[in-house]
Amino acid sequence: MFPLTITPVQDERDLRKLREFMLTQPQFYPGYRDWVDGKCVPRIASGQYKNLVIFSKDIVVGGSVYRFLDENNVEIKNFRIDSHYRNRDLGHFAMRQVEQESKGKIINLDVSIDNHSGVEFFIRNGFHIFGKKQLYKPGQDEYLMKKIA
Repeated sequence: MFPLTITPVQDERDLRKLREFMLTQPQFYPGYRDWVDGKCVPRIASGQYKNLVIFSKDIVVGGSVYRFLDENNVEIKNFRIDSHYRNRDLGHFAMRQVEQESKGKIINLDVSIDNHSGVEFFIRNGFHIFGKKQLYKPGQDEYLMKKIA
């Protein structure tokens, strides 16, 4: 087994590494880089977005970015595991960490219908599709999914 550390971003160095990881993973959304740099990173830095980063040694191999919408709802904004580290239960473990922080709340997310492995992962982790909507790119639908933590 490989040594892993799962932790929220601790400093600017961690945030920079998480950003680089997010930008090197497959992207299903137009304007993703602008969202990461213009909204996601600043909101993590300010504490508006919660996060978990998975490190193997000093390399980011996964992460989750989420926010509490209100007292009943949490929204996962980004959830990624490097393809070389999939099928090792890292995603399931990271999801359990988000669920622990979201106890009793509804966790919401959207995922591109073209992201088959993502859709399958979320279904295996108890999420249900409750809708389909074009959110980011003309001609590309996203599944709207949720579960109670």
